[in-house]
Amino acid sequence: MLEVEVKVPITAEEREVLKAKLKELKADFLGKAIEVDVFLSHPCYDLGDKGHTLKLRVRNGEGKIILKERVERQDVKANIELETEVTSPRLFLEILKKLGFKETLTVKKLRETYLLSDVYIHFDEVDGLGLFVEVELLNHKVEKRAIERALATLGLEGKMLITAGYADLLSRGGVT
Repeated sequence: MLEVEVKVPITAEEREVLKAKLKELKADFLGKAIEVDVFLSHPCYDLGDKGHTLKLRVRNGEGKIILKERVERQDVKANIELETEVTSPRLFLEILKKLGFKETLTVKKLRETYLLSDVYIHFDEVDGLGLFVEVELLNHKVEKRAIERALATLGLEGKMLITAGYADLLSRGGVT
């Protein structure tokens, strides 16, 4: 599946304004949860050299392993994403460690998700980074215009758009 997204740093006040706008637009509230992403590397294979990211995500005690392959675009963050459920995340992480994988970074966030047409709107409170709104499309045929329309609908046009992932931002020391 192709995933295309942009992030915008926001304040708590902006988050409340955006949530009111989503309610006015009759967006569907999909839920709120703590997500913990454990990023992994392997000493014999540099995932980053191939544009890959491997992470184990735990959300409400449920796990999934996610492999992302970066699609080169400057305007938005785009990845081909493969994922599958993991019934025992802790045990699966232990298996990966025994195979030589190492934990490189952990990203913890409180995520609140809405669906507006075919656009996912996530409000993320990321430990060590702050508040963001993420506009995301999951589609095989995604156009930049769909993201731009969603940003305009939410009144976010002209804001600083971030195409890097949270792990990249944490590694760089934040939003610069």
